[in-house]
Amino acid sequence: MVSICMTVGLTSCLSSYEVDVRKAKQLLGEKKPIEAAVLYSRVADRAGVKADAYAAEAAFEAARIYQYDIKDFEKAVQRYRQVIRLSDRAELRRESQSKLSSILFYDLQDFAGAVIEYSKLLALQHTMDEEIEWRSRIAKAYYYQGDYFQSKIEVDKALQLPLSEEALYQAQLLKANIAIGAREHEEAAKVLEQMIAKFPERAKKDSLSLMLAVAFEEQRNFAKAIETLERIRSYDSRKAFIEEKSNLSKSGKANSPGREVLENEPQCDDLYCDGIRGCRCRSSGSMARPVLRCLSWRPRLGAGRWRVPILDCVDHPSLCDGASI
Repeated sequence: MVSICMTVGLTSCLSSYEVDVRKAKQLLGEKKPIEAAVLYSRVADRAGVKADAYAAEAAFEAARIYQYDIKDFEKAVQRYRQVIRLSDRAELRRESQSKLSSILFYDLQDFAGAVIEYSKLLALQHTMDEEIEWRSRIAKAYYYQGDYFQSKIEVDKALQLPLSEEALYQAQLLKANIAIGAREHEEAAKVLEQMIAKFPERAKKDSLSLMLAVAFEEQRNFAKAIETLERIRSYDSRKAFIEEKSNLSKSGKANSPGREVLENEPQCDDLYCDGIRGCRCRSSGSMARPVLRCLSWRPRLGAGRWRVPILDCVDHPSLCDGASI
């Protein structure tokens, strides 16, 4: 008699699951993703903390809806974590882990969390292409957090892998920006010179020579900065901007008879975009003036924790919105 009751109970439970899943699919077909996600989540939550294939599938469907239809990334993360906890299917857990990592990196910009989740993926069996992709994202995640030391370790690991030409370019560009962020300008110049030699056309498109000029100026090597800027004149359409930067380097060279003079110059307290002439420097006791070092990478206000090259504010002043950067 007890056995019959348990069987009846199980049948009733399964029937309820099937009814709810069928209704959730119907709601999704009726363009009611929120109601569908809530219903799938209800099915998933019935399992509690115990492994349950039906609940895991329902959690996965809820996560997909939250991610792609509703764009509620926090809830998507919650449901993907539930799939990983409940599912006994390795491929479903792996897919959920991958989607979870991607949401943290791209959508929530939780870079500390992304490092943890991508590291978990690296512990699973994976292809060489995945190794390259995940290690590159870990390196970028550390970079966006300002952890240049760990970022350099990770990007160097990626550079040891058999990279495609595009992946190699992106890894070297990241390494150059890491060096700039860490104020290791000699290292930055070395990487940039290698990139300009190997990828001449791409380097022109991405203004790598301008970054190189910055690296030279930061080393107080104004002669090399001027030489680099003079080469840019032949192909860069921003003639006035290049001319201004070249004059600044010439001025720096002319006023640099010794290290003491340079050290006594006013320091740049604040970098900002004036919306007209691009990046400028606000110094103690002096008027605002444009500076070449503004081309370094800095955080951008009003855009989460993403970082963009300040060079962008020269071409796209709206990125700065007139705010301090």
